[in-house]
Amino acid sequence: MGLGKADPLVATEVPYLLANRFTANGKTIWIILNTGRNTYQGPLLRLHSAGKRYEELLHGRELMLAPDSVAAVIRPNEVLVLRETSKQP
Repeated sequence: MGLGKADPLVATEVPYLLANRFTANGKTIWIILNTGRNTYQGPLLRLHSAGKRYEELLHGRELMLAPDSVAAVIRPNEVLVLRETSKQP
């Protein structure tokens, strides 16, 4: 991604999900770790998803979008990698 910005431990929807955000050249990637003991299904991050596209890169997992969040299933000790891009017209 070239030179960009790294934001460690950004806010998540539950305290046992840890997330780091990396941004560069108008692109953003989040790496999310479930440190909990159980599988979590629900909102991961609060995001303004209007005009944006999100995909999970590591497992190809389906993401659920709401106007202000992105949700997914994440197992204990599992990592998800989310990419945000602009929607193509």
